[in-house]
Amino acid sequence: PACTSSSTFIEWGKLNRAMATHPSEGNKLLRAVEMTLVQMFISHESVYECIKELGELGEVQFVDMLKGNSLFQRSFVPELKRADEMERKLRYFVDEVNKEDIVAPLDYTFPPAPTALEISDLESNIDRLHEELKEVNSNLGALVKSYTELLEMKHTLISADVFFCQGKWVHLEWQHPTSLSLPV
Repeated sequence: PACTSSSTFIEWGKLNRAMATHPSEGNKLLRAVEMTLVQMFISHESVYECIKELGELGEVQFVDMLKGNSLFQRSFVPELKRADEMERKLRYFVDEVNKEDIVAPLDYTFPPAPTALEISDLESNIDRLHEELKEVNSNLGALVKSYTELLEMKHTLISADVFFCQGKWVHLEWQHPTSLSLPV
């Protein structure tokens, strides 16, 4: 495989097909399917490419062998935090799209896993778009507030105009009943 190197030791053992297809549920890992537990020792430099290749296969289930260690003892925590933050921002995009009733195309296919460089570019694009969308939402809120205040002022002015015109009409009628001019 593409993820083997001289400094990488991977005990592949016997890898069996671990995916089963059920017509109603799609692909899922099922415990009834024969599986082999394999332990992999991978150099830090090639971890991403190896995991990417295994993920593309879609036939691997990962088990956390360091459950007892704290988060600070794990070397991959910063990458997971970055991925969680990107996922949070993408969920925000989805929520905004759903709020506006924008329909996504139904024929979408998932692209292959990006390289580490593409992930950095993707992260910077997501950050930029997230900031722009937050700014647009902030500006929209300010515009809605301004519109509401202006609408309130318009109705206040109309009500005041009606009030004062009626008062003027009554006042004019009382002072000069023969020479009335209708207010505009």
